[in-house]
Amino acid sequence: MVAWMLRVLNNAKKTSRIISELKSKEIQSVKLSVIIIVHREKLSELKEKYASSIQFSKEFGIVKVKTKLILGEDSDDFQGPVVPPDHPIMRLYIEHAHKTMMQSGVQTTLNWIREHYWVPRGRRIVREVVSKCVVCKIHSSKPVQPDTTPLPLDTLAAFQVTGVDLAGALYLRQGYGIERVAKLQVGNGFIRLLQRLYPLEMSVSDLPSDIALGENFPEPNKDSDRLKSPEVPSSNPPAPNPVPEISRPVKQTRCGRRIVPRQRLNL
Repeated sequence: MVAWMLRVLNNAKKTSRIISELKSKEIQSVKLSVIIIVHREKLSELKEKYASSIQFSKEFGIVKVKTKLILGEDSDDFQGPVVPPDHPIMRLYIEHAHKTMMQSGVQTTLNWIREHYWVPRGRRIVREVVSKCVVCKIHSSKPVQPDTTPLPLDTLAAFQVTGVDLAGALYLRQGYGIERVAKLQVGNGFIRLLQRLYPLEMSVSDLPSDIALGENFPEPNKDSDRLKSPEVPSSNPPAPNPVPEISRPVKQTRCGRRIVPRQRLNL
């Protein structure tokens, strides 16, 4: 913007006008002019505040830092960067650098700025500018937590609505007056429950004696034998030395309940 304003002033004074786009030479001269204006406003305050920690050098009316990289092969701006004071124009430049680096963080923005300028307490200033970025606030915002909805009427009272998993056997926990009371029979065999969606607990005193004891239901091993195909006599002679079967101990839970392995139907 300042470069276009200076071009308008020059075209108003001269007979030959420049109509082309801005050249790099004009942009560099405008940068130096803006830095000189900023230094004139707060140069004395800058030197008094950082006289003991920063070695200054003045070149063409611009204050720079004396570094130990003078003998290097880097650019002049990197060997002796300009020291800008805390000024609104400098904050606009930091905002421009933050957008140029694709809304990067504090460290990345500060590294890009330090290639040309040495900002005193730059991390604090860059953090203040980045914290006010609207785009960064949108991406770092937390999702809205809506208020919990009230419970429906059919779930206000306990045990008003119950359900049973019909895909497997129904077991009830043992202990404290609670016994295994029932099994669900599907077809001619039992399908053991793979996932209990509605665990139920019932007392023995609340059930009839025949159901509480579980005597009116067949055993799962007997029903699984029914589903097996009838044995066909084999013409091959039996093996001379059959391998004896190894009896494994029955696993139990901490409550003394026997763990029954899964039994699937052979259809």
